[in-house]
Amino acid sequence: MEQNMGKVIQAKRRAKGMTQEQLAQLVGVSSAAVSKWETASALPDVALLCPLARALDCTPDELLDFKPQLTEQEVDALGETAECMFQAGKWQKAWDFCEGRLREYPGDLYLAFRCGGLYAKYLAVSGQEGQASRQLRRAIQLMERACELADEESQRAALLSLAGLYVLEDQLDDAMATLDRLPGCNQDAQNMRASILLRQGKLDEAEQLETANLSVHLHNAQLSLLGLANIAKQRGDEQKQLELLDRIDRLIEQFPDPEGGQGIGRVASLRRIELYAGLGRWEEAQRETERFVADSIRYPEGDCSGSCPACNGGVSRAFLMKNALQMLTEANLPAQLTEQPDWRRAVERLEQAVQTARAEENSCTTGIRVEKTERDSNCTSIV
Repeated sequence: MEQNMGKVIQAKRRAKGMTQEQLAQLVGVSSAAVSKWETASALPDVALLCPLARALDCTPDELLDFKPQLTEQEVDALGETAECMFQAGKWQKAWDFCEGRLREYPGDLYLAFRCGGLYAKYLAVSGQEGQASRQLRRAIQLMERACELADEESQRAALLSLAGLYVLEDQLDDAMATLDRLPGCNQDAQNMRASILLRQGKLDEAEQLETANLSVHLHNAQLSLLGLANIAKQRGDEQKQLELLDRIDRLIEQFPDPEGGQGIGRVASLRRIELYAGLGRWEEAQRETERFVADSIRYPEGDCSGSCPACNGGVSRAFLMKNALQMLTEANLPAQLTEQPDWRRAVERLEQAVQTARAEENSCTTGIRVEKTERDSNCTSIV
């Protein structure tokens, strides 16, 4: 600090065009004292900081080269330096370097986040007995502070890291409570939560959560495959497009959705119809059309009970089939396919299924209305 302060005093004095003697006269000291300040041989008395700052037209903080925290770029640079030390096996040097910066900037949450992350990453570097445990506990302390970061992305990363550290320390309840604090949906948190449930012996809950996690991952994989198929289509690579669409089918066959959700599968099927039709492979296009219709009628499975809006407030079966019908009839398909009797019969089959589903739902809605009327009548009689 002495050297930095001396340089600041000298730079600001020269910027104002003052000699050491002139500055000394302004603050009531000797020119020799100013010389000692600038050469870092001595420091100004605390009582002189404000007069000196006024004489140099700056603040005491500027004189002391003080800032409450570092910029993110500065912290990242310090983190890279410390990481090089850890990677080189210089554990003590890296530890001292990090702890020194943490003492210098105790209120810097981003610095705490970076140092805590480094301690967690290089737990095994020291090779000293008991040091890994000490380093783990220190990493937890730092991450607990870093969870107060204002930036949501950084806060999310800190919370997720802290939960993982709690797991390493076998503080499973604390880990779960930390995951509960994560803002929004976080798939990494769900995966960790399932792992914690397994360690706690809660097998049914762990299985349920892992099943849900698998469903999310499969859905994302299918979306990515569909996106790649669309890219292949734009490039005119029909063979690759067909291979990618077939991969979606294989995923659905190997991991059927227990909820019956086949939306992406139907989109892939429709893309396959368009592809076959575009290549003039009419028989394959017709077979794919019939498959599309059969799947649209089959999913979601179940009768009106539990599937119509009146029963559960969800999306009705008729609505889903109507949506599939609209997808098929509005697709950009050539007349050589859509004017064929077999294609028209397939469409009519889906139309009939929509009408049947609507009739079932209307019947269910009417039944609920009658039941409610009878219940209200009974209540009135009792009164």
